[in-house]
Parts: sequence; structure tokens; C-alpha cells
Amino acid sequence: MKKTSARIVNFFSMLVVVFKRLRHNLGLTTSALVGSISILALVVCVPVFSNAVSSEVLRQQLLEKVKTTNRGLFSIHTYFLDTTTPSVMNIANVDQVTQFINRRFPS
Repeated sequence: MKKTSARIVNFFSMLVVVFKRLRHNLGLTTSALVGSISILALVVCVPVFSNAVSSEVLRQQLLEKVKTTNRGLFSIHTYFLDTTTPSVMNIANVDQVTQFINRRFPS
């Protein structure tokens, strides 16, 4: 019990000395604090800026793709080949294909 209370007293005594030194060297303390804040800001800003640039590049590339293909961004281009019967497409077959596509890709 005595060791614990002695350690607590020593810790608080050390804090008092640290705060007294910081108060007497106010310019040095302020400079260290400003330096720490600026380094932290740089470390945080680089990934944020990189993410913003990557997002903008992706958006521009997707818009260029829309212009070249004349389709929606995430539209599905499907082909249907009826291999069961070598017949010509008629209205009934077109309706079947349309229903198949609507069931498979509702949105």
C-alpha cells in the first residue's frame, strides 16, 4: 500500500515539474505544439486528398465511357442465342426473350 501511494505522489510531483517547465518555456512549448499539430494535419490530409483525386479520375473515366458507348453507366448488354431450334425470330420468341430478361435482370 505504501509503495502505491509513493508512486502516485512521485507521478504527480513529476507532472508538477513538467508543467512548471512548460510554463517557463512558453515559446518552446507553443512551437512544439504547433509543430505537432501541423505534422498531424499533413499526415491526415495526404490520404484524404489522394482519395478525392482518385474519385474524380474514376468519375471522369466513367463519364467518358458513357459518351463512347451511348449506354447507361452500369447497363447490361445481353445477347440471346436460341440453340434449340434454328428458326427465325418471331413476335412470340421476342416476347419470351423479353420476359426472360425481365425476370433475370429486374432493375
